[in-house]
Amino acid sequence: MKDLVRKEVLLNAYLHNGKANVGSVMKKLMGNYPELREQSKEIMELVKQLVNEINQKNLEEITNILEKDYPDAIKNAETSKKEKKQQRKELPPLPKAEKGKVVLRYAPDPSKYPHIGHALNYMINELYREKYSGKAVLRFDDTNPQKVALEYYDAIKDGMQWVGCKWDKEVKASENLEHFYKLSEKLIKDGHFYVCTCRAEKIKEYREKMLECECRSRPINENLEMFKQMTEGKYSPGSAVIRLKGNMKSKNSVMRDPVMFRIVNPKQYPHPIVGDKYWLWPTYDFETSVMEKDLGITHVLRSAEFGKMRVELQSYLIKLLGGEPPIFHQYSRFNIIGAITKGREIRELVEKGIVDGWDDIRLVTISGLRKRGIVPEVIKDLILEIGITAKNAKITWEKIVAFNRRHLDATAPRLFAVLNPVPLEITNVSSREITLKYHPDNKKLGERTIKTSNEFYISKSDAEVLKQGETFRLKDLYNVKIIEITNEKIIAKYQSDELIPKTKKIQWVSKEHALELDYTIPLPLINKDGTINKNSLVKVKGYVEDNIKGFEIGSLFQLERIGFAKLNKMQEYVVYMHEIHK
Repeated sequence: MKDLVRKEVLLNAYLHNGKANVGSVMKKLMGNYPELREQSKEIMELVKQLVNEINQKNLEEITNILEKDYPDAIKNAETSKKEKKQQRKELPPLPKAEKGKVVLRYAPDPSKYPHIGHALNYMINELYREKYSGKAVLRFDDTNPQKVALEYYDAIKDGMQWVGCKWDKEVKASENLEHFYKLSEKLIKDGHFYVCTCRAEKIKEYREKMLECECRSRPINENLEMFKQMTEGKYSPGSAVIRLKGNMKSKNSVMRDPVMFRIVNPKQYPHPIVGDKYWLWPTYDFETSVMEKDLGITHVLRSAEFGKMRVELQSYLIKLLGGEPPIFHQYSRFNIIGAITKGREIRELVEKGIVDGWDDIRLVTISGLRKRGIVPEVIKDLILEIGITAKNAKITWEKIVAFNRRHLDATAPRLFAVLNPVPLEITNVSSREITLKYHPDNKKLGERTIKTSNEFYISKSDAEVLKQGETFRLKDLYNVKIIEITNEKIIAKYQSDELIPKTKKIQWVSKEHALELDYTIPLPLINKDGTINKNSLVKVKGYVEDNIKGFEIGSLFQLERIGFAKLNKMQEYVVYMHEIHK
């Protein structure tokens, strides 16, 4: 009974990111094994004891125990999960959505590298595009020349393609300035736009007090002339703006004569696409409203952080332009726990040298996730599990890594590797050659040959628990008995080939056929108190079997008894995707 309970607690912890739940384990035990119900009190105490014990371990340790003691448990659990996943509901239907008539848009702002939050938003649009056999437009909202940079356009497209998003058309808002000007000129003539020369402080004060400024009554002809001069660069930044005649008495502060255009000095801030040609730039609300209308967008899917108040403004603008507002479908924002997602904060970390760049493996930027070895399928998994609701969703590194493991477990080749190597010498054994599968179940990955002599390396963590006179097994090879342990190495002698029950199995690499690597282990970048963990990148010396030379840079592996890893540079380092606990 104790062994059965232990197995179920370990499996429950494995399925829930390393944390077992007493109630969940009891429910399964009582449901699957009704004969145990008479002993429920005794079993409950045992479950509590084992949950407390196993929850002290990390996910890697729990997985290793399952693989060793209950080899079929993980496989059966993953099969069950796949079946449940197939039964999982899709995202909820979109209101007024007709198959083949839905037009969506990706609207990234090329002012920073995209992160996992952007990837999740991209994937939501992609899933709905597929669901309704619709079309999607990639539209760069790049009308702030003070922030946009050329490198971000390519980074965004590359990230979207990595996630698996497709689009039918690509446009840049910055290439439509003349169109924006013509529309604005018409809106001035129709009495909807006016030039305001009030200071920014006064504009803010009057909006708060719901007061109209004197600029609002300026004659249309004067507004037109001033607008023309603004486009010609005859006004300096901050000296004038174009505002919408909204409703200064509106309870929605966004509708109180918002700014539609502002002046940016093109000599100081040349735009990466259109250069230094334009002085007058539209704000987001006007630019996006024009583009939604012109592109025929039927549904706008975006995070609720944009706010419902902006929906009223953008709908009003689209109607002024003669269009029909799309259906705005806003969902909760995604909070990535223990990670930094604000572009300003990441940029500061990069500039201070705290991280190695926007693709640092401790970051949740798309480039950082890719470099770390997270596979794109994880993004879709997260969306399907979390869904899109009004309640903010919390995503942890543990959840990201758990989804990643599920994908890699069936496809990643296994390799022998050791950390902090300790030499092991076997005194009475000759050279051998063994053939091992790259994967216990995936035959497509084939086999590899490992040659051994009498010299090996084992990990320091294994060496520290061995005692003189003890017998242990070199995994998949043979049994040895320790003769002597010195400061330099462990000396042992060959004992036998057959498996000996309850004997320790130690991971190893053959000295003559090992490749030395610097292993890079990412730990949490954020401490529990919210401060930056300056020791979050650990470098460890180690070895890996030289069969790794047959794989390309970027390949993903499972380093047995250690964790999943990505080969980023041959003979330089392998990156662990799981936190290694000491």
